Amino acid sequence: KARLDNNIKGVLLYIDSPGGALSPSVELAMAVKRLKESKKVLAYAAGNMASGSYYAGVNADTIVANPGAFIGSIGVIMGPFAHYSGVTQIDNGILSGGVSADSIEQFYLTQGTGKDFGNAFREMTDEERAVYTSDIAREYDVFVQWVADERGISTETIRNELGAYLYDAQTAVDKHLADAVMGRDEAFRQAATDSGVDPGDTR
Repeated sequence: KARLDNNIKGVLLYIDSPGGALSPSVELAMAVKRLKESKKVLAYAAGNMASGSYYAGVNADTIVANPGAFIGSIGVIMGPFAHYSGVTQIDNGILSGGVSADSIEQFYLTQGTGKDFGNAFREMTDEERAVYTSDIAREYDVFVQWVADERGISTETIRNELGAYLYDAQTAVDKHLADAVMGRDEAFRQAATDSGVDPGDTR
């Protein structure tokens, strides 16, 4: 809608998220990239701009961080998965829960190799580990390349130095994950200026 509305001169993405599922993060990233073709886009990291939410906002023309924000976590994770060995009791009581163990067997009737992947009552097989590690490695490659292209950081730096760590606002700027540190009002005014409008006469 913003892309097609000529009354909208720019877009500010207000981001405060620890991340999330991969697919919607990628969809948001692609939408921002399309939007940027016709509008100025400023991403404001109001709190966390991490993992999937960094992915979603990395295509903005400018990334501005609140002084208390944390930015980064360029990585992909799948899970959690649990494995219990020798379970004798699972307490799912209303006030408490826990596992007591001696021995237990649980299985599923399934069709398709690895369909019960994530079953807490058996260990992950070497084949399953290899298949899913390969999957997330490929998604990680795409994520890294996207950040490299948009932020001008080499893939080697992202992989070997930045890793999947979170950084405070100023460190994120120092490492080129963000462009500036500003409070909310200052960032909003900057978004207006970047979009070619008067910050004092902008909704």
